[in-house]
Amino acid sequence: MVRPVLLLFTGLMTQGCTSRMDAARDLFMQAKTCPAERVQVRELEGLTLHARREKKRMTNAVQAPDDVRADPARLALWQAQQAEAARIRQWIDERFLLYRASGCGQQQDYACEFLWSQKGWPRGRCDVLSQKLID
Repeated sequence: MVRPVLLLFTGLMTQGCTSRMDAARDLFMQAKTCPAERVQVRELEGLTLHARREKKRMTNAVQAPDDVRADPARLALWQAQQAEAARIRQWIDERFLLYRASGCGQQQDYACEFLWSQKGWPRGRCDVLSQKLID
């Protein structure tokens, strides 16, 4: 089972052309009631939503349960499910960039994507992450 890291979908899409970083800044300012001049946003480069989970998966290789391994048809289905889950994780990690906003004594991590509005304007949209990605 794939457990998404995104818990709160308090996404923000702003009017017109905005970057993902701007969307993270705007959402933080709104949620934390923090003036723009006090907000700092940085990209969490080299980090993906599934990085920690994948590291753990590599350390503790996931194996099918014994009863599933004993049945070739069930094992094939389990392996196909694992491959699909990995494909979905990769798609999510390629789509979202991660940001940390801080200011007014608080901080929050965001997963932000880039969308096109109905009018054809590019705009950033962010989701609040339910847990801190790094310390």
